[in-house]
Amino acid sequence: MTQQSHETLRQRFILTGISTVSHIQSAPLTPTLPLTTRLLRQYATAITTALFAVIAVTGILMFFHLQERLVKSAHEWLGLIFVAGAAFHVARNWSAFANLVTKRRSLAIFIVVMAITGGFIASASGTGGEGNPMARVVKAVERAPLSAVAPVLGQPADQMIERLRSAGYPVSGPDDSLAEIAAAGQTRLPNLLRVILDEKPR
Repeated sequence: MTQQSHETLRQRFILTGISTVSHIQSAPLTPTLPLTTRLLRQYATAITTALFAVIAVTGILMFFHLQERLVKSAHEWLGLIFVAGAAFHVARNWSAFANLVTKRRSLAIFIVVMAITGGFIASASGTGGEGNPMARVVKAVERAPLSAVAPVLGQPADQMIERLRSAGYPVSGPDDSLAEIAAAGQTRLPNLLRVILDEKPR
C-alpha cells in the first residue's frame, strides 16, 4: 500500500470520528423519569377509566337504593381516589386546563354545572329561609319515637317493632327513634320504612 493510500485512509478515519462525535453531541438527551412517574403516565388513563366505571355503577345502584350497604363504602372511598387522580391530572396539565377555562363556552358550562351542584347541596341541607319543608318533615319522623310514628303510618307500635326485629334491626322498645335504629343497623330511613310498610326492596 502506497503512502498516498495510507494518507487517504487516515483522513477518512479522522472525518468519520469527527462525524460520530458531532452526531452524539447534537442528539437530544432523553431524561430518565422516576419509576413512579413512568408508571403513572403509562397506566393513569386505564386506572381513571376503571375508577369512573366503578363509581358510575355504584352511584346508579345507590340512586335506585339497590344493595346500598354493599356499595356505599366502595363508592365513597373509590370516589376519593378518583378525585385525587383527577386533581393530579389537572395539576400535571395545568396549562391546558387554564387555557380551556378561559374559553367562554367552557367557562359557561363550568359555571352552570357548579350552580346546579350548589342547588342540590342547598336543597339537601335545607339552607335558606325556613329550609326544605319535606326535609324537615323527614327529620321530624326520623327523630320521633316509634310510639309517635306508629299512628302516622297507620300501624300499632308493637307491629312495627316486630317487623323491624324480624328484619334483623335492633329495637329495644317503642321509645326508640328511626334515626337510632338506622344508626345501630347501619342502614337508611327508606329501608326501615320498607320493612315497616312490608314493601319489597326495589
